[in-house]
Amino acid sequence: MADLFTIDGVPLDPITDDFVALRFSERFGTIPSLTLQRRGIALPGLPDPWIGKEATWRHNGTLTFTGDVVSATPSYTGIGWVITYQCLGIRNRLDWFPHTDGTSGIDTSQFNLTLEDPDYNAAKAGRTVGEILNAALTMEANAHLIHTHGLGGYTSLAPPTLPAATLADLAAMTVIPPRPVYFTGEKLGAAIDGFLQQNAPNHRFWIQPDGVFRFMDLRTFTPQTLTMGTDPIEPTELSRDVGDCFQRVVVRGQPIAIMGVLKQSLGQITQNFAHDGLTNAQAISAWSPSQFRQAGTAQNVGTCTCPSTTTVTVTSTNASAAWASNFWDQTHGQGVINLYSTTVPGVTQLWSSRIISNTSLTAGGTSTLTIDSPLPHTNYGHYTISGLSTGGSVVWTQYQIADSSLWPKVVKQSTYPQPFVSPGNGGATLISASLGVVLWSSNGSPPYNSFPLAFTYNPTTGNVRFISPTYFTANNAAPADIWLALPLQTNPNQAIEPPDLAGVPQYSGTSYTVDGLTKTLTVDAPYWRDPGQLAQIQAYASNLLDSVNNATCEGGVTYYGFFTDAMTFGLALNIAGNDGNGAYTTGWEGLSLAVIGVDLDWPENEGIDYRTTMHCSNRRQALSASMFMHPEQQLGAIGTSGDLFNPFAIYQPEMMRESQGNYREAAEAARAGKLSPGGLSTGNDTGLGASGFTMADILRAGADNGSGVHDPASNTSRRPATLKPREEREAAAAARSERDKDRNDQVREADQKHQDDRRAKIRQTNEDNDAKRQAKNDEIRAAEGNRLVGMRALGDTTPRLPKDPAERERIADLGNHPTDTWSHKDRGVKQPEAPNKRIANLGRHEAAPADERIKNLGRHQPKPPSERIKNLGKHPTDVSAYKDLGVSRPEDPAKAKRISKLGLPDKDEE
Repeated sequence: MADLFTIDGVPLDPITDDFVALRFSERFGTIPSLTLQRRGIALPGLPDPWIGKEATWRHNGTLTFTGDVVSATPSYTGIGWVITYQCLGIRNRLDWFPHTDGTSGIDTSQFNLTLEDPDYNAAKAGRTVGEILNAALTMEANAHLIHTHGLGGYTSLAPPTLPAATLADLAAMTVIPPRPVYFTGEKLGAAIDGFLQQNAPNHRFWIQPDGVFRFMDLRTFTPQTLTMGTDPIEPTELSRDVGDCFQRVVVRGQPIAIMGVLKQSLGQITQNFAHDGLTNAQAISAWSPSQFRQAGTAQNVGTCTCPSTTTVTVTSTNASAAWASNFWDQTHGQGVINLYSTTVPGVTQLWSSRIISNTSLTAGGTSTLTIDSPLPHTNYGHYTISGLSTGGSVVWTQYQIADSSLWPKVVKQSTYPQPFVSPGNGGATLISASLGVVLWSSNGSPPYNSFPLAFTYNPTTGNVRFISPTYFTANNAAPADIWLALPLQTNPNQAIEPPDLAGVPQYSGTSYTVDGLTKTLTVDAPYWRDPGQLAQIQAYASNLLDSVNNATCEGGVTYYGFFTDAMTFGLALNIAGNDGNGAYTTGWEGLSLAVIGVDLDWPENEGIDYRTTMHCSNRRQALSASMFMHPEQQLGAIGTSGDLFNPFAIYQPEMMRESQGNYREAAEAARAGKLSPGGLSTGNDTGLGASGFTMADILRAGADNGSGVHDPASNTSRRPATLKPREEREAAAAARSERDKDRNDQVREADQKHQDDRRAKIRQTNEDNDAKRQAKNDEIRAAEGNRLVGMRALGDTTPRLPKDPAERERIADLGNHPTDTWSHKDRGVKQPEAPNKRIANLGRHEAAPADERIKNLGRHQPKPPSERIKNLGKHPTDVSAYKDLGVSRPEDPAKAKRISKLGLPDKDEE
C-alpha cells in the first residue's frame, strides 16, 4: 500500500482494524495533526487501545508523521459506532516539560546581561539569536528530556550536540538582541516559539517527523512552479493586497541636541532687570540685597474654599495684597499652592498643585485659582502660595537669550556629553545638561574666577532665572561675564530606506515596480538619541521596508494527488498557466509564495486517492526598532540629584534617576551646608567662598552621574550603580513568568477550541457522507426499477426471484445487476459499466485489481459470471420452478437450454 499507519509500532490493516484516514493538517511552526477513524465497530471500552499510543504514517516508505493519539470521539451512525481519533505531532511533546537552566535549575536563563548586573556572565553575553537557542537546547537537563521523548536527533549527549541540519539553521540567525534576554517558560516548546516571535519573527520552528529540529526562514524558501492546465491543480485564486504597502521608510529619532555656550560678553544673553516702570539701568541703581532676601509678592497665605476639585477661591490674610489676572500662572509667577485641611485626617489633609490661571485680586477681595491636578476632596481651608519674586528681585537674577529663535530650541539634555572646561580655574568635566557659570575678578580684568550657579528657564519668554543674584556670586560686585551652556535642539536623527539620491526620494518593492505606488512610511523611534546608532537604525529601516514594500499575495493551491514536496517545510510556489494552446501570463510566475501550511485529505466517493491543499503567503513581519538599537552612549550630567534647583545648575533627567547611589556623599555635604550657595559670597578672592571647594572637590563630592566622569585630582573615574534592587528584578521575573503562564493558558484554550471545532466538523462530514451514500442507494434502487420497466417493454416478464428470503435479500443488496456481456446481449439490455469501474465507484480507491479490491472491501472473491448468476438464484432453471411461477417450459431442447442459461421465456413459444 502507498500509506502505512502504525499504532504503538503495530501496522494497521484497513479491513481487520476497520479504519480509514481522513486528514493530515499542519501549519508550519505549530503542532501538526492527523485524523483517523474506525467505523462500524463495537465500543472498545476503557482503556481505549489507541489513546496515548504513538502513531506514525509512512507514505511510499517515507516517514511523514510521528505523534501521539490524544483523543477519541465516538458517534453512532447507520453502520454502527464510529470513533474519530485525533493525533498530535511530536512538537506537542515539547510542551510536556519545562525549560530548565543548566546553572540555576529553574525555568529562566539569562543572556546578554549588562556589565552592571551582578548575574552578568561573559560567556552568555553578546549572544546571537541562534547561539541563545543552541545554548538552551544543549543544556544538559533539557537535552536529556528532549532525547527521552524521541526529539532533537542529538548526535551526542556527552556533551549534548545537535545534528548538522539544526546547527546550520542556527548559524544563520545572526541578529544580536540588544537588551537582556530572559529565556523562560513552563513549556519548552512555548518558550522557543515566544522567543522566536520576539527576536526572529520571520523564522518558524519546525520538527521533522524523525525529531530533528529546524529553524526555517520564510524569506529563503526554494521556489517551484505549478502550471494551471498542465499540473493537476484547480484554477488558483490568489489575492493581491497593497492597502498596507509602503515603498519608502523614514525612521525619525529624537532631535540631535548639541551643547551651545552663550556668553553675555558676546551679546548672546542680556540683562533683563527692568521692572515696575524702571529701565534696566534704573533697576540696577535702585537695587539692594534686601529686595532679593525678602519674599515680597512671591508668597501669599490665607484661607480658602474649594468650589470644585480644580478650583480654589482664596482670601489673603494681607488685606492690602493685590495681583493682576494670571499673575501666578506658569508663564509669569510660576506659582504653586499648598493646601491644608483641619477637618480631614491622614495624608490627604495636605495637597500641592501648580497654578495654571487666576483671576485678579483687589485689596480685601477674593481670587479664584485654577490648578493642574485635581483635589482628592474639597475640604481644604488654608493655603500658601509660592512663586517667583517680582519687582527688584529680578535684578542680577533674570537674564534673557537674545536670539528669540533659540527660545523653543532649548531642551533638558544633549544627545551626547561634551567636555566643559571652567573658564576660571581650568577644572573640566563632561556635561549633558544646562550649566550656568559666573565669571569675575577683583579688578574686573582677566584672569577670572568662576563658579557654577543653578537657574530655571522659561521657553516662552527666553528668561533665565538664577537661584541667587549673580552679584552675590561675583563677590558683591557686577560679574565680568555670564556663560550659559545650554542643550540646543538641531535636526532630528533620521534614517531613510532606500536612501535618497541627490535629495530625490527613491522607492522599492513590487507595489512600486508593478503597481506604481510611492508612499512613505514614517516611524518614530523615541529611544533613538545617539547619532552613533545610525547604522543600526538603517538596518532596522531596511528590515521594516522589506516587510511592507511588496504587494501581499496569499491564497490556497489545491493539488489533486499527493504533492510530496509540500510535506516538507521550505517550499515556495510560483503559479503559471497553459490553456492547451500555449502558455499565458498569470502574474504569479515569480511570486515565490512560501507554503506556510498544508492539508492532505483522503477523499471519499470522489474517484481520487489524495487531495493536497497548500496555504501560501509572502506576508512578512518586521523586527521592532529595539532589536537594532544596541546600548547608546552614556549621557553625562553632573549634580547631586534630579532636582533642577541643585547647587551645580544641572538638570538630572528622569532616565538617570536610578543612578543616584553615588551621590549620597555630595547630598550629605549639601545638607550640611558645605556647598550652600550662601557660602559663595564671603569676599574670598578665589571666588570659592569660605568652604574652599575646587572643581575637583565638587567632582569628588559626587558629581559623577553615571557616565564615568573623570576626576582631575585623583586621575580616576567613578562607575555608577545603575542596578535596580534584586527584589525588584526578582519581582519582575515573577511577573514575566505569570504573563507566560497566562499566555500558555490562552494558547491551551485556543487549541481546545480548535480541536472541538475540528471534531464537530468531522462529525458533520460523516453525517453528510452517510446522507450521500443513502441518496446514492436510493438512486440505484430507482434505476433498477426503471430497468425492470424497460425489460417489460422488451417483452420480458416480471423478474423471477428465488423463494429463499436470504437469496432475495442478497440480490437486492447487490443491485440485482448481472455483469457478463453475453447475458445482456441476449436480453437486449444495455451493458452496465465495466465491473472494475462500477466497483471503484462503490468504494473510494481503485488501488488494486477488481478481485483483490473486492476482497479488501470485505466481500467474497467473485466467481465466474455464469456460476455467479446461477448462484444468485435469479432465474430458476428446473421444471418445478417454472411450474411454481406459472410458466410452461418449452419442449425444444435447444430452447430449453437457452432459457436455462438466461432465465428468460422463449418469445416464439409465447
